[in-house]
Amino acid sequence: MSLGGVHATAVLTDSTTLSFAVPVVSAGLEDLVVQNPDGASYTLQNALTVQ
Repeated sequence: MSLGGVHATAVLTDSTTLSFAVPVVSAGLEDLVVQNPDGASYTLQNALTVQ
């Protein structure tokens, strides 16, 4: 998983909950990328606004 291109360690709590600590990234809108172990990934553009 990454936020704004910076790696973030994620914890899968259950089938609908994924938690992670926000890494140090630049202020502004940041994309969130989740990647499965098989290499498939999903990008949520502008997922989070960092202030």
